[in-house]
Amino acid sequence: MDCDGVVSDCVSQVEATSNAKSWVYDHFATSSSVDSFLNKSAEEYYQRHYLHSQFDCILCDITLAKTSVCLKHLHRLQIYEKANLQYFVDYMLDTVSGNPSCGLAYARLCQEILNECREMEPQPEFVKIVATKCQLYFEKKTLIYTERTLKSLEIKLCTEPLAEARLRQQLKEYDVHLSKKYISLVLFFGELFLRQLLSEVVIMKYLNTLLDRRTDESIECFCTLLTMIGQVMELRGADLGGVIQRMHSIIDNNYGNISRKVWVMANELTDLRSSRWMTGAEMHV
Repeated sequence: MDCDGVVSDCVSQVEATSNAKSWVYDHFATSSSVDSFLNKSAEEYYQRHYLHSQFDCILCDITLAKTSVCLKHLHRLQIYEKANLQYFVDYMLDTVSGNPSCGLAYARLCQEILNECREMEPQPEFVKIVATKCQLYFEKKTLIYTERTLKSLEIKLCTEPLAEARLRQQLKEYDVHLSKKYISLVLFFGELFLRQLLSEVVIMKYLNTLLDRRTDESIECFCTLLTMIGQVMELRGADLGGVIQRMHSIIDNNYGNISRKVWVMANELTDLRSSRWMTGAEMHV
């Protein structure tokens, strides 16, 4: 990565602003009565559009070895302004859900940002922003789930059987796509917890909410998350006995029609905890 030229090689702020202005006026109104609103909306869109293009350039090949270099470039974007931090966290969560292989690198980058923030303020705003954004993504209050709602509505309004069958198949495939992205996202929450960007209280809330949903996806997320962070949680004093017992109660009663795959994952989680979070290979070393 070229440390001096990467930002200037991306879309310039002038270009981004020009493109955004055209987009806003093409898609909304041009009446003088709404010019003030449009100017404000355009300004916000310009900034998001510009930062997104810069993030693409700076973070497109992020690895564990490059996080410090990436952070150096982010400094040039005034990353510690509140709005910019919010845009960054949105970008990060969207990226990690689609490309889980970069999760470790983003988690380390967040840790480096947190370390710098702590030098400026004892209770960094960054931690609050991460927690707030993660909660929105955890609750599925994002655009991709709005799109799913629209797809479901399209099926309800469809009057042709063949077209309806096609739409249902498309929705089924879309749900598989969403589920993969969501599981990747929950795993990333675990990485953030390990780096003290999400608290134990937040994680316990996530675990109980996942059990409340009583679906294959939610129980799989529960098992995957605890497999990753269960040992650390218990070392920090968390009591996981209640949620694990509740998980088995849900599965034993077959709430939500739990699949065999998830049943196996749940039993493997229990076995792992019983062995004090040591795998078979570790126990025989």
